[in-house]
Amino acid sequence: MSQKLKHILPKQLGKSNQFLQLKKIDCEKLRTYDGFENVNDNEAKFILEELERLAIILYKQIITE
Repeated sequence: MSQKLKHILPKQLGKSNQFLQLKKIDCEKLRTYDGFENVNDNEAKFILEELERLAIILYKQIITE
């Protein structure tokens, strides 16, 4: 689990609930998606970092509602 997400997980989720399956996508995996076939390593890393930031924001929004 990402260190960034560990601090925002509510205690009631704990380790026993497996509905939240976090998977890390690497640059090669990103290139398998439509529209990302030709991104270079720097672009891919930037995209993945931004997607992780967005995921954290959305997750925080969901757990506060």
